[in-house]
Amino acid sequence: MLVPSPGSKLFVGTYTSGMAFESVNEKPIEQRIVDGNYVVASEHPRPWIKQLNLLAAYFYFFNPLRMFVALLRPKSAIPHVADETSPPEEVDKMSRGRRRWRRIRYRTVAHFADAAMQLVGMMGLFHTFRHTIVWAGKLLRGKIKRCTKPPGIRIPMRGIYGEAAPHALPGTPVPADNHVQVTLEQLEESGSKAA
Repeated sequence: MLVPSPGSKLFVGTYTSGMAFESVNEKPIEQRIVDGNYVVASEHPRPWIKQLNLLAAYFYFFNPLRMFVALLRPKSAIPHVADETSPPEEVDKMSRGRRRWRRIRYRTVAHFADAAMQLVGMMGLFHTFRHTIVWAGKLLRGKIKRCTKPPGIRIPMRGIYGEAAPHALPGTPVPADNHVQVTLEQLEESGSKAA
């Protein structure tokens, strides 16, 4: 799911257009859920449907039927998977049985790699499902408040002399006055000592 991505051209527009959610059920959107698994920005009148579609896509890709098919006919047919990659000196030291066992092991691992990835994906989907199905319920029942401006910057920017940075974006916090201010002479002095 596309989410407001800092640094992208559409970041500010996503917020100013009202597409991004500010809160759902009067709970502000936490930064941890702006990861693509949760619908946190949408113009759709029923965003919970988008959330369910996202889960359906995950279930379409990671499911037991696909794992069973991957066990029978893996899609990752890796050519030359059983070719020996060890240096010839090491291979010459191996017995014939050990070389044959290594080829069988490499082919077996390659054959079951697709099924193993399906299994890992299903385990991850279990956790994704239990979190995002709750979010879909909140989108269904909760009141969605939309953003009108991008989030502000929380970290103050300081210039080289201790003042507010002249290149800071509008709305950037100004550093507190109790910090030490550096003068040009001090910078030049420290530079000459370092040289």
